[in-house]
Amino acid sequence: MTTSDTPVTIRPLQAADWPAVWPILRTTFQAGDTYAFAPDSTDAEIHKAWVELPTATFVALGVGGEILGAKNVFTILLHQAESAWAGRPCVQLWLCGGADRAGAGRGLVDV
Repeated sequence: MTTSDTPVTIRPLQAADWPAVWPILRTTFQAGDTYAFAPDSTDAEIHKAWVELPTATFVALGVGGEILGAKNVFTILLHQAESAWAGRPCVQLWLCGGADRAGAGRGLVDV
């Protein structure tokens, strides 16, 4: 178990990371209280949404190299005509740390 004081290393997701990332995401999505993904979403559906479509995906690694969580970043264009930011790119961030991985979120947000 990590704590908020545990050092966290952040790096881009590698293909070999997915088998460790998917269970973290699956557990979070099955709870149904934080993301709009269906609780029964498949590995392939979430891989596409979390890894293939975003601009970038990162993982948080604990001291022993274990994956503590993941985040992805989307660059999107705002379309609200009334917004001063309409037509300009902005970044959307999705963050997911394992339930027993305290501190991973802070490292992922600080990148």
